[in-house]
Amino acid sequence: MKLHSERLLHAKKHLTPWHQHQQGQVYLLSHGMMMLETAGQQWAMTAGNLGWLPPHCPHQALACGKVIGWILYLPEACCNTLAATPRLTAANALSSALVERIAQFSAPLDMAQQRLVEVLLDEMRSEEAEPLQLPLPQDARLLKIAYGLLNDPANDRQQGEWAAWAGLSPAPLADALCRKPV
Repeated sequence: MKLHSERLLHAKKHLTPWHQHQQGQVYLLSHGMMMLETAGQQWAMTAGNLGWLPPHCPHQALACGKVIGWILYLPEACCNTLAATPRLTAANALSSALVERIAQFSAPLDMAQQRLVEVLLDEMRSEEAEPLQLPLPQDARLLKIAYGLLNDPANDRQQGEWAAWAGLSPAPLADALCRKPV
């Protein structure tokens, strides 16, 4: 098995634009917060969460200030039994220790190291997903408003001003805000 790791060290806000990897990615933050965006979802990843992105999953990442952690890049062949969609779980003491230990390995892995990777995969399969994602609207005008709010939460525009800014009338915006996402 061949895997590699990357140390996450961002001293300030940093955007990694849209991209994807052939490998699956396991994220573990020990400090800070990252916003991961996938197709139609925004994920808030904080210290103590274990993040999973399957192979070939387009995403972008925003480090919201100082961020410290690890990314493990798992070979595609190792990912078949993991979730087919991105997810966040609460990292337990074992999964955190495993990620930090595995991140130190050099490729190719010996049998003992491969067993530790298998234990991490078992832990990831057994953990419940945390509901830390927000669905993003499909309508381009509503998406413009969502990004406006995400990029500037302190913006004090009123509902009618948001609607006009996005090219909507206030009534459809009010209807959209009252609908439960599916």
